Amino acid sequence: MATLVATTITDRLAVLAAGITTANGYTSNVGATVNVAALRGVADNAPAIYIIPARQRVESVYTDALMVSRTFELKAFADLRDHPSLSEHALVDLVIWDVRRRLQSYDATLMALADRIEHDDDQPGYSEDGGAIVGAAITTTITY
Repeated sequence: MATLVATTITDRLAVLAAGITTANGYTSNVGATVNVAALRGVADNAPAIYIIPARQRVESVYTDALMVSRTFELKAFADLRDHPSLSEHALVDLVIWDVRRRLQSYDATLMALADRIEHDDDQPGYSEDGGAIVGAAITTTITY
């Protein structure tokens, strides 16, 4: 059975996210752990990024081909204890910057699958009750 385009796109996003490591020049290191379509353990194993394939919608129909847009929620987390020289808001901004920098870089493999990629909004997440885990949710929509 052939792999669906939607699955291949998700898998490619996971490969790209896995590159967000200190070894590749990304300070947040959120690519150290990549989880796909998993919600359990969110923020418990930082640094980590969760790729959650979300809503799909049919945009148009050309002959028998469908134009589909899928939203992806990327939730990335870092541990303040791993970055003692950074303030909480600075680390959150860095997490957002690292994820955007990696995913907004041209990737020929992903572009061969997609018609359009839109890097939508992001939502910072700060620690609660003196915790050390911070992060962000970044939304990306891919049309294929």
